[in-house]
Amino acid sequence: MKREHEKLMMLALGDELSPIQKGEFERLLGTEPEVRREWEELQATRQLLSSASPAAFEPFFATRVMARVGRQRESLADGLVRLFRPLVPATVAMALLLCALNWQNGDLMGEGASALEVAFGMPAVSVEAAELLDL
Repeated sequence: MKREHEKLMMLALGDELSPIQKGEFERLLGTEPEVRREWEELQATRQLLSSASPAAFEPFFATRVMARVGRQRESLADGLVRLFRPLVPATVAMALLLCALNWQNGDLMGEGASALEVAFGMPAVSVEAAELLDL
């Protein structure tokens, strides 16, 4: 609901409401006091911005603001990298510890096992293993 009334407010600010949307917006203003308060704040902000003289801003102000706004938006991948980066050293240390433990007990894998099979504790894929797992 909140997203819908925000969309209606933005359309109303630009005088772009259809007759149906205008009726819905007027109903919202009449029944929802928080929507009415937000609408009044938006109108007051619009009035302040329209009364400000454009000469008060330095050259290329809008370009700098838009560049900064664009930089502040973080992608999902960047957020995940930032979240999991502190875990990388602990994960690598744990993997090395498990590999060392598996090498210490390497005789459990058999004499024909390769170094990777021993390190990861995974037997080689064979027909017998596939039959046992019903693959």
